[in-house]
Amino acid sequence: MSDNELPLTGYLDRFAHRPGETFSCAVSSMYWAPFRARLIRVISGDPNPAGPGLRFADLADRFDQTFPGRHQPIRLGSYAIVDHGPPIDPLMARTWSALVCPGITHVTQAVLAEGNVVLGIGPEGVCHGGLAAGAPMRKGAWYRIWLSQSPESGEVLIGQQRLDGGKPVIVRATSAARPGTGPIPTGPIPTGPIPTGPILIGPILIGAENAAAPSNHFTGKIEAPAILAAFVESWPCVDMPVRDMPVRDMPVLAAWDFSIGIDTQVISDTGPHACHGRLINLPTRAVVGANWTGEEHCWRHAPAEYGAVHFHADDLGDCGW
Repeated sequence: MSDNELPLTGYLDRFAHRPGETFSCAVSSMYWAPFRARLIRVISGDPNPAGPGLRFADLADRFDQTFPGRHQPIRLGSYAIVDHGPPIDPLMARTWSALVCPGITHVTQAVLAEGNVVLGIGPEGVCHGGLAAGAPMRKGAWYRIWLSQSPESGEVLIGQQRLDGGKPVIVRATSAARPGTGPIPTGPIPTGPIPTGPILIGPILIGAENAAAPSNHFTGKIEAPAILAAFVESWPCVDMPVRDMPVRDMPVLAAWDFSIGIDTQVISDTGPHACHGRLINLPTRAVVGANWTGEEHCWRHAPAEYGAVHFHADDLGDCGW
């Protein structure tokens, strides 16, 4: 239910408590108006006209208070957040990659986002800023998607490929400015002088973008998202998760393996910097991934085959009020 449907919305921390324990109630007032809270005993909550009917006992003599109201939004959509990404060299070429199985394809959705670098999908397939593959994806099919950039050359590349043997679709863009200094209209190449030495990157989101106010949530499955220290034009084995690739061929900065800790809300980075993260709004874990064989139907017996997370744009775990 949207918080716009009622002028006053609230929920309890729990529905049952022992005598002497305390209830906590979170309330949102759409119009920032004060609200009154009083105690009522429900003797009968049966609305059936043939039944005993609704019967209440007013206990306002025990609790009756007015509180200042404030609006608190409900932010739908599940995603994963990594508070701190791996350290990088500003001149380093990098690639953002993931395996995806779209649940919807008609809207633009973020898959892997780091600041204004957003690897996503939309009606024209994989996209980043103004770049799009021009190849619509099929709902329910597995794809490898990737975004590569080279700050020195100013080149940006996006690619997608079906895991069932489809041909790769690749689109490139190049800045007309001096390599490493000019902005690329569709990408994250910084303006001005490039700093030297390693820098720390900020929050990374999986399944959404914009850490300050997550949006463009992904609906579908994501598996093996990763950030690599290389400009990748094509993959040696398109259906091979990053965790199974030789490090000498694919230098890994971060690689999240969703088959680890399936019964938790933590995502584990198997890369060298241990950039672990957490899931927000309870996306579905223990779902079959791109390499599911169909031989095992219990994730505990073959967690590597259940290494995907199913995100939804309307998931809600806790309003956080």
